[in-house]
Amino acid sequence: MRANLPSRMARAKHSVISICASAPLRSRLGSPMSMLSRARKQAVSASISDAVFSSRGSEAFIPSRDREEEAVKYKAGHHTGNARAVLLALLLAVMAAAQTSNRTPPQLRNVKFDQKLNSQLPLDLPFRDETGRTVELRRYFGSRPVVLALIYYSCPRLCPMSLSGLVKALRAISLDSGKDFDVLAVSFDSRETPELAAAAKEHNVAAYGRPGAAQGWHFLTGEKNEIIRLAHAVGFGFDYDAKNDTFSHPSGVIVVTPAGRVAKYFFGIEYSARDLRLGLVDAAARRIGTPVDQILLYCFHYDPETGQYTLSILRTIRAFGMATVAGIFAFVAISIRRERRRRKGGARP
Repeated sequence: MRANLPSRMARAKHSVISICASAPLRSRLGSPMSMLSRARKQAVSASISDAVFSSRGSEAFIPSRDREEEAVKYKAGHHTGNARAVLLALLLAVMAAAQTSNRTPPQLRNVKFDQKLNSQLPLDLPFRDETGRTVELRRYFGSRPVVLALIYYSCPRLCPMSLSGLVKALRAISLDSGKDFDVLAVSFDSRETPELAAAAKEHNVAAYGRPGAAQGWHFLTGEKNEIIRLAHAVGFGFDYDAKNDTFSHPSGVIVVTPAGRVAKYFFGIEYSARDLRLGLVDAAARRIGTPVDQILLYCFHYDPETGQYTLSILRTIRAFGMATVAGIFAFVAISIRRERRRRKGGARP
């Protein structure tokens, strides 16, 4: 019976491979369990066929005790072969799904958001502001940290959602644009005009809803070469889809120091108000914010992999330890002072 095990395994393997080769791309990714089930059924079917053939062809030549022993051996071999076939089918299914998932569509190969922390922005690049005036990037740096968003104003979906998420997060913090930080949106579509930039500024400043916000929100357009240089400096990759006249691009915002160096990345279309505030305070070398922000920055650290601030257990334990020691010293000092006053009061006639 063990001699038939390779043939059963071969038939199971052939079944899985044929299923993987014939199914469409989406089906291959989502049906490892169906491939596993089919392979197992074939293995069981092959085992039953072998058993029927063996019992018919050799029953007259095997004594009853020997037949019982052979049946026990067959059952053990059947279960072992079945398990091996199932394991092989599962392995092949996982390998097929992994190979398929690693195939990136051609239109998305250049779409990426590589983190280039501490990278210097080329501040001499010329762009056009929302009024059509030519300005260099350095105009928006020097005194405050900057929240940089690479978008395009005619984007039908992702960019408006990203800007909306940014406005929502900034409204939730007490820091004010134009006073504590600036927001700089740059279009990566060189065909867009200052009129589109002005409309986007008007909409988002109104949504932000704070007095004087227009002084801290800036929307730029530019030429292709300058856009590519800026995008490369911050690791932003995008691609133009000529068929649909749209861009494929990632989503996120970048916090930049007043000197123009990349400090933090926050990915997605919804941003944590706490993380954004800590990123701005950190990028400003802690010249803005409150003492509470300084404590939070000590207990939390920025994780580049997730683009979030996470709790540092070791730092938190140290902070609590220092606070406990300080509390004990304060209690002892107050107790000694009270005891001295009590003794002085009792010694007076």
